[in-house]
Amino acid sequence: RADEEPWRRSPTLPSTKRELEIDKLERFRRHKYFRGVQALMKQVGGLSDVGRRRTLNEDAFLIDDELGLYIVADGMGGHAAGEVASREAVDIVRETVSRERATLEGLEGSSEQVAEALPKALRVLESAVQAATYLVFAMGEHDPTHYGMGTTLSA
Repeated sequence: RADEEPWRRSPTLPSTKRELEIDKLERFRRHKYFRGVQALMKQVGGLSDVGRRRTLNEDAFLIDDELGLYIVADGMGGHAAGEVASREAVDIVRETVSRERATLEGLEGSSEQVAEALPKALRVLESAVQAATYLVFAMGEHDPTHYGMGTTLSA
């Protein structure tokens, strides 16, 4: 069992996965670059350009400070309906994450709350991206003009 769970090898190390995550967060916060830092400041913006080769912009992005959600999607160049795929993917990820807003609230708490909420929040985001994948594929299968459409997505 010790081989499967490396944090159990020594009595000086955290004994549970949860304690390990809390320990990681505390060490991160105590790092020399973050000593005395009270807040993280961010500045977000988005800009898209059709480029020189295409006549249609297949990019989509989302900036949602309230949710803490930032998405960039790029319809696969030259594929059918890439602009539809990217926009639909962004929309479904936002809707899915928005429905799980309560799960994300733990990310703003203490180290213990963050350590508990982080795996749940990651599952929410993973589920949202998976839902977008299924939706884009189904749309391509259902509508012959959209057959083979696709997009990249980063959230």
